[in-house]
Amino acid sequence: MAGRAAETAGRVFSRSWSVSGSRRLACGLLRGMGPWFGGSRLLSTDRSRLTLLSTQGGLVPGGSPPAAAGETRAVSVLTRLFHFLHALLGHSWLGRGLRVLGASWDGSRLAGGRWLVPAGGGLIGTTGAWAVGALRGGEWLTVLAAGLLLLAGLGLAGLAAFPSAARASLCGRLAQKVGFLGTSSGVMSGESARGLGVSAAAALGAAALMAYVTSRNGAGALLMWALVALAVGGVFLLYRPEALLPLLAAFPWVDWAVRRVLGPGLGGYWDEALLLGALLAVLFSAVVLGRSSLRSVPALLPLVVGVVLAAASLVVNQVPDNVAQFALRITFQPFLFYLAAAWCPKERRWVKAAVTVFLAGCVLMALHGLYQYVSGAPMPAGWVDTHEDIGTRAYSIVENPNGLGNYLLLGTLLSAALALSHIRRRWRVTAAGVTVVLLAALAVTFSRGSYFGLAAGVAAMVLLAFRHWIGRLAVLTVAGLIVMPQKFIDRVLFGFSSYYLTLSQANGRLYVWKIALHRLADHPWWGVGLGTLGGTSAVTAGYSRLWIDNFYLQLLAEGGLPLLLVFLWMLTRVAKGIVAAWRAQKDPFFRSVGAGAFGAFVAVTVAAVFTSSWETLAVGAGFWFLAGLASSLPCADEPAAELPLARDLRPVSAVSLRLRADTAGGSM
Repeated sequence: MAGRAAETAGRVFSRSWSVSGSRRLACGLLRGMGPWFGGSRLLSTDRSRLTLLSTQGGLVPGGSPPAAAGETRAVSVLTRLFHFLHALLGHSWLGRGLRVLGASWDGSRLAGGRWLVPAGGGLIGTTGAWAVGALRGGEWLTVLAAGLLLLAGLGLAGLAAFPSAARASLCGRLAQKVGFLGTSSGVMSGESARGLGVSAAAALGAAALMAYVTSRNGAGALLMWALVALAVGGVFLLYRPEALLPLLAAFPWVDWAVRRVLGPGLGGYWDEALLLGALLAVLFSAVVLGRSSLRSVPALLPLVVGVVLAAASLVVNQVPDNVAQFALRITFQPFLFYLAAAWCPKERRWVKAAVTVFLAGCVLMALHGLYQYVSGAPMPAGWVDTHEDIGTRAYSIVENPNGLGNYLLLGTLLSAALALSHIRRRWRVTAAGVTVVLLAALAVTFSRGSYFGLAAGVAAMVLLAFRHWIGRLAVLTVAGLIVMPQKFIDRVLFGFSSYYLTLSQANGRLYVWKIALHRLADHPWWGVGLGTLGGTSAVTAGYSRLWIDNFYLQLLAEGGLPLLLVFLWMLTRVAKGIVAAWRAQKDPFFRSVGAGAFGAFVAVTVAAVFTSSWETLAVGAGFWFLAGLASSLPCADEPAAELPLARDLRPVSAVSLRLRADTAGGSM
């Protein structure tokens, strides 16, 4: 009943809006400003796309790639450099040898699947012992993670024990599709009684051995599995770097699990190893194997300038080396997620997998936050004022309600865009359900900055891609405000009360903002030194006990006016890249991902006015990953080619090299 009433009201509002003078005036203004926007170098998106640096043409060192129409000088230089490196390395003995190695994988014993038996059994033993220990300690999240790994071990053992059924199953077909298993089934153990007995004995033996090792030295067993997984996964990702997309999409949960296993020592550096390994795998696939191509990244120039300015600020203010390194790391490291996502090869199925994993991670985090709110999880007393009627604020594994709210903004806008798009109905309904769950969890973070960011992100997304939904969304917004519990509205209004403003000016956010502005007035060009005033680095190093809670003001006071302007320049280029890629799309799914990513981009940039958004690793990683993914989606005017598997790679012969060299020489 209520739904039909809201839908009817939305239709009436939409019809009234469509014939109103306000709409005609707004459309006239937009049409009149269109040529001005299009001719503006600052606002135009004509040259903002992440251009594909194609390897077509079979060039060798000394060859010269043809210039594409409308190609900028910078893109032309990058294309020539990429062609030269690809020809130099990909056509060398190294490239040919690695292609031969990849092509020979399909008929090997490893590709046949014999390794699945001990691997599955060992994983069952390790996770079983791990789960028992976690149950005794009441660590339920650890129990959940161990249970998922236990299911993975059972799946691996089952694939090896029943080869024909396994290869016909969804998991088996997927493993063959991505090249993790060979296409021939003759190598795997047969389904005879003897074959099943051998498989069962091997699995049980491995399970018993690893259970014993884990019970005696759990950290050592987990470290051994991590090294094995690192070696196997590293080789696989060298030949299939597109599999990095789901891994990067699940980064917050992967990071949480790895840090719990490795501890505070190694756990603090594994993310750098992941990012560097991801970039190396992408470059290896593109430059050496030639499976894919890289893209130009217009935001790289402001990034490099920003790093130089930040380093100059550190040198001028004589910031200690340990503080300087941490400040540079926490400020610029998340941008590597943008590069990794932008340069990863992309097929539709891998993009869908990445989006699914990203939203699944958001839902898990949202459910965990809702559980914390319902169960009254403990929190620091400083997160709420004594005058507020708030028992607890959700924070999940982010361990910060503002950080959790900012991260949920990303998933909320992405799922909302999918729910409003022209994809299959069941996926739209699923996306709508995900949006509701994420909105509920976002609400119980009680993060005012996230609330404001949500409003700005929805407005940006709707104006970009869903203008026909304005009427219905306006009705839904009004209805939501009417039925919303009063405590959420009071949370927003409390931030503008005279009591809060007085308290904040005395020893709160406004007080710290005033200090930051005074520091800026004294040091306008180089600031007081990156990481020394009011962020994560400053609090960790003991420079301050208060947070600025405004990323832009923090960057302005710590790094100076030039650094802030360059950072805004970088944000502008990234935003224009997302919009340019969206405009070039024809695929409804890709268009919805681009629209949702743009809304999420605007939401977090607005929320950063009230929080240090990008200093939270989960938020920075998710923000830049989603922006890089949306900016580099395959467009309709780009050549559509399926990425070859390792077994489909073929070495370049000396004859073809000479022919290509002759062709290149003749073209010159």
